[in-house]
Amino acid sequence: RLSKLVTRLACNGELLRDMGKRFIDRFDKVQTSAFSDHPVSMKYRGIFERTKREEIDGPEGKYRLHYVGARIDETPQQAFEWWYGKHFKR
Repeated sequence: RLSKLVTRLACNGELLRDMGKRFIDRFDKVQTSAFSDHPVSMKYRGIFERTKREEIDGPEGKYRLHYVGARIDETPQQAFEWWYGKHFKR
């Protein structure tokens, strides 16, 4: 469950702006790769878009998955509230 919060924060607009200031560049998206035995990684679903899937059938998994996430303009507090409401509202 915590991985959903981490992936959402990776696309957070405020955090990407801070990174942009430090690296003198503008970040509008985040790219990542994952290895899995499944054709889709559930931790990225709904936040990142899968751009490529390669069958590798190696020791790290059957697939290498490539994802891109667009910047989400929200505060880190809003991201936490979204995550908490999604996973702990019962």
